[in-house]
Amino acid sequence: KPLWMTKLNNIVHVVCQGNDLNNNGVFDEGDEKPSWWIIQNEQSFKKMDFEFGSLNLPFRPAIDTKNQFLFIPHKGVIKSYNMNSYELNDGQVAFINAAALDFAGGHLLIARKYEESPDSVVVLNLQNGQVLQKVHSGDEVSDVKYFPITGGSQPGIGLAVTTFNQS
Repeated sequence: KPLWMTKLNNIVHVVCQGNDLNNNGVFDEGDEKPSWWIIQNEQSFKKMDFEFGSLNLPFRPAIDTKNQFLFIPHKGVIKSYNMNSYELNDGQVAFINAAALDFAGGHLLIARKYEESPDSVVVLNLQNGQVLQKVHSGDEVSDVKYFPITGGSQPGIGLAVTTFNQS
């Protein structure tokens, strides 16, 4: 089941959910691991399997198009992958249980999943790994989107957040 796809440099990247046939949470016969596929020149190729059951849902990764890195929210950790070599770049970008990600010029915006407190959006500086800001935004945040605000006397950063019942 495809969870996410994007087209970059004439290559379609697809991340698939995998399948737990008997819903027991254990990788056994007939199950499929989550995987990363590409479609190029009308042919599909599997590039990587992820650890069984490791992807957070809803699945919203982020892309650094300049450096060609794909940031993926796994359970309890965010990892980055090279979109050219299809290899793990950094398995410890942040130990944050994320629901959704977006990339904003050297920063990662993270819709964080909390167990015991309200969900928040975390702004992470990727150069030094420091959390710059936390924005408490209600409960059950499912998506976050960065957009630049241009024009006017003060350009800035806009942030769109989607929660369970509102945006």
